[in-house]
Order: sequence, then structure tokens, then C-alpha cells
Amino acid sequence: MLIRYLLLVLIGSQIIFLSSCKKEYNDYITNVYDSEYQVLQGKWLRVDSNYEEYDNMRVEVNAAETAGTIIYLGNSSNTVFELGDEKWKDIVRESNDVFSIQELGTTFDFIDNMMYRSALLSFIGKDTIRVAVKGNGSWQLWIRE
Repeated sequence: MLIRYLLLVLIGSQIIFLSSCKKEYNDYITNVYDSEYQVLQGKWLRVDSNYEEYDNMRVEVNAAETAGTIIYLGNSSNTVFELGDEKWKDIVRESNDVFSIQELGTTFDFIDNMMYRSALLSFIGKDTIRVAVKGNGSWQLWIRE
């Protein structure tokens, strides 16, 4: 009985801890979203990610929807990115609201090394996208400006 009680307390405390963490994806999903053909062109603001130092970065996707260029570096004073870098390239539409891309990111040693990695860019709201890098668990949330 004591073990069962301790187990319930442990699970309850984990639920409380996890629910107090930063915003969830659902906080960014709009109610007017449907899976119609989504337009990626425009300016995007990075609002959340697993590497917060680069949040507030801005990217502009060209009219042909083939590349996204960094137009603002955000608040990071220690960035390896530069204005004009192609953050997203080789953008290919997979469905109405999913794109495969090559995403420019830092390597795991974070010593001024960057590389392109395969990623999926998905609309999760009318003006909200999620970039998920394949294989390493990196993710980013972006909203349209």
C-alpha cells in the first residue's frame, strides 16, 4: 500500500512539473486551421525551440518557396549564423501543409560549426509551423509575422 501511495505521489509531482514548463505546441495552434493548401512565402519569427538562444530569429521565405533567408538574428550575442544565411533550402512540398527541407543548424559541439540537416516543416496552425530535424530531435516553432 505504501509503495502504491509513493508511486502516485511521484507520478503526480511529475505531471505538475511538466505542466508548468514553457508553452506547449497547442498554445500556438489556431482554431481556424484546416489542412487546405498552405502558403509558406513570407516572414517567420522563431518563438520556441529546444535551443532558446536562437529564438526570436526571423526568416523570410521567397516567392518561389525554395529558400528561407535569415533577416534578423534575434537576441543571441553568441550566434554562428549571419544575416543572409539560407536557414532553409531545397524546400519541397510533400503535401498541402508539409514540406521537406534542408535546415541550417549548429553541430552538437557548438563551436562555430554549422551544417544542413534534413528536416520536415509542417503547418500546425494557420500561421504556425514546426520544423523537426530528422534523426536528432531538434525542433523549432515559428509564427508568421
